[in-house]
Amino acid sequence: MKKNILLLFLSGIYSYSDAQKKPVVGAVKSDLMLMMESSDGTNACSVTYNPDKKLYYCFIAGNNDYPLEVFDIKGKNVYTGTIGMDARGLWYNPKYKQLEGTCYNNGYFSIPLTVEGFTQEPVYVNESVKFAGEQSVASFSPANGEIYHFYDGKIHI
Repeated sequence: MKKNILLLFLSGIYSYSDAQKKPVVGAVKSDLMLMMESSDGTNACSVTYNPDKKLYYCFIAGNNDYPLEVFDIKGKNVYTGTIGMDARGLWYNPKYKQLEGTCYNNGYFSIPLTVEGFTQEPVYVNESVKFAGEQSVASFSPANGEIYHFYDGKIHI
């Protein structure tokens, strides 16, 4: 009996000491914070980086009139426009020097950029392409030339 109590006590001490080694939630520090200035919508969806212009792009999903905002390398908002599509994914394509993305339910689009790196009117590239799920957010691998979607617990290419 004393042996069982001792083992239970030691087990409790071991569990407690192991728990102390875990990182504290909220202790993560960020190098950059992008704060959307617009109050339209609540579904911030994607952040993508343009290494040519050193700009970040972020948009709110759910409506083609929702904001697309551009931030400099320090996180300062330098441009606010609209996404122009009911978008779900967004990435920078270095080969074509433009933003590209996927739409709600189907299709993908491109957004030409000005010399400064700000957005122009989006253009549908293909409205009939179906993706893994109507709400799935996509990302692009320039190295592989592939679009990745995470949907229903799986990555779809």
